[in-house]
Amino acid sequence: MKLKIILIGAFFTLITTTNGQTKNQIQFIGFVMKEYQHPILVSGDKYKPHFENMGESMEQGRIIVNEDAKTFIIKWHNGEEWVSKYSKKETKTEHTDFYGDVEKTTYLGKWKDDNTDCMLIIAKTKTSGCFTTLDSKKVVDTDFGIDTWKKVFTFGTSGKCFESL
Repeated sequence: MKLKIILIGAFFTLITTTNGQTKNQIQFIGFVMKEYQHPILVSGDKYKPHFENMGESMEQGRIIVNEDAKTFIIKWHNGEEWVSKYSKKETKTEHTDFYGDVEKTTYLGKWKDDNTDCMLIIAKTKTSGCFTTLDSKKVVDTDFGIDTWKKVFTFGTSGKCFESL
């Protein structure tokens, strides 16, 4: 009897661990959005993108990454879902002056509804937890050398990280 209980417990642990590795999710409470407005002359013929802070919202939801299906979903509490199919996942470590070594996992994809580009970035720091950012819709202006994102969302996750990404 004791052996059966141990085996059943091990089985459920295996299922939970396996599911946790393929479908991760994290809650968010609010976000800050910045939006590209126009190019700004830096010097000579060099321009950089100018973003305007569009404010913050306290809307809530979950960010779900399913590595088996190669999707990430922004699932809002109001029932709306933004679904992306990603084609590339990349993890690299970068050093910053403020945070030290930051492990960035990037999912590059396209929105399912309109096939426009998007990118989910999970930046993991040793001192401040994780920062989760979503970039949506590319802006390319070859005359000014601009290749950037139209909208940038930074989600409020209180520094919490995905368990196994």
